[in-house]
Amino acid sequence: MFNHSEQTLRDVCAQAIELAKAGGATAAEADVSESIGQSVQVRLQEIEQIEYQQDKSLDLTVYVGRRKGRASTADFSPAAIADTVRAALDIAHYTAEDPCAGLAEAALMATEFPDLQSYHEWPLSTAEAAELIPYSGFIGLQCGQSDGHLLFALPYKRENIGNVFLPALHGGMLGGFIESCAVLFLYRQAGLAELPKMIDLSLDYLRSGKPETTYARCALTRQGSRIANVAVEAWQSDPAKPIVVARCHFQMPAAQ
Repeated sequence: MFNHSEQTLRDVCAQAIELAKAGGATAAEADVSESIGQSVQVRLQEIEQIEYQQDKSLDLTVYVGRRKGRASTADFSPAAIADTVRAALDIAHYTAEDPCAGLAEAALMATEFPDLQSYHEWPLSTAEAAELIPYSGFIGLQCGQSDGHLLFALPYKRENIGNVFLPALHGGMLGGFIESCAVLFLYRQAGLAELPKMIDLSLDYLRSGKPETTYARCALTRQGSRIANVAVEAWQSDPAKPIVVARCHFQMPAAQ
């Protein structure tokens, strides 16, 4: 899932330290990291916000005698690393001496680094991903296949009624159903390692949703390296008479 191998990260550290020594540092330490995260906010059993983040950082500390300088960058290119080293050295040259500044004695430093087995990749099937979306489980979304294509279903539940006089399904609930279908479809169709982030959703309500099972199918209308568009149609008894059509725009996760 990460963009950089362990060896690449080690090489980034080694390059920074070598440049620091060549620039006049008497000692240097580098810390490099890469992280991927996901945050889901839910309110009243509905997903309110999904955020994805992917960060990387090189933090460099140099010592010129007892003077200390520190700089960091999120760019691992050779030019950016060289600029970061120069920035740290410049800071060190203009700071006051600190008798406590410097690296720990070599005998106090770790030399063995056991595998703590703290990273566990988590491949999810479409059905498993659906279960992770609380709103999908709340409304009863189901996912299957028909003629080799994904088919989503929303069995009738009395709790999904919005207008009790017609009666008719709640429009907001149908919108959430459409959104969930689009997210899961793109996740499966594009073979993503994480759920995509929705940028925009446009809904056209064509007919009232009757108190019966609602179905939906999706089509990928555009897929680029950064943006993807998905069209969704939802119907009930007759696929030729959709009750809702939608156009969804997504930001694709960073390439793995």
